[in-house]
Amino acid sequence: MKPLNDTPLTQAEALRLMERYFEAQTSEQEEEALKRFAASPLADGPVFEPLRATLAMAAYAGRAGLQPATKQPRSRYRRPTLSLAPLRHVALWAGVTLLGATVYHLATPPDEACIAYIHGTRTTSSEAVMQAMLNTVEVVGEPEGADDMEQLMNDMLTTPGAADLTTDCSTP
Repeated sequence: MKPLNDTPLTQAEALRLMERYFEAQTSEQEEEALKRFAASPLADGPVFEPLRATLAMAAYAGRAGLQPATKQPRSRYRRPTLSLAPLRHVALWAGVTLLGATVYHLATPPDEACIAYIHGTRTTSSEAVMQAMLNTVEVVGEPEGADDMEQLMNDMLTTPGAADLTTDCSTP
C-alpha cells in the first residue's frame, strides 16, 4: 500500500482498507485516510454504505461524549437493579388476608334460621313455617269442584257451544 499522506485513496485501496478497518487492524493514520475518503464523492456507491454508516455513528458517539465500552471488573456480589422486597410484602399481605378469609368462612356455621311472615307476623319456628307451607300447598293444589282427572280433561277439551253445532261429514 502507498504511504498515507494527503493524497486521496483510490476505490480499490479504500476497499482493502475498509476490510482491515472492520477487522480492527488499521492504524490511526489509516483510519484518518479512510474518513477523508468516506467524505469524498468517490465513496457514494453502495459498497461503501456500511463504512459511511459506521463512521457516522463513531462521529456521533464522539460528539455526544460516549466512550467505547471498557470491561469493568466483575464483583462477587451483584446487586439486583429491581428490588423485590415490596413485592414480597404485598404477596405476604395478600396470602395472610386470603388465609384469614378462608378460615373465617369455614369457621362460621351456616345460618339455618327459618324465617317466614305469616299473616304479617314474623315466625322463626321451623315447625310453624313448615306447617304453614304445607297448608298453602294443599289449598293451592286442589281445585274446587273437581272430582277426578277425567272430568278435568273433558272440561279442558270441550269447546263451549259445541253441542249446538252439528256437522255431517258423510254428506257430500
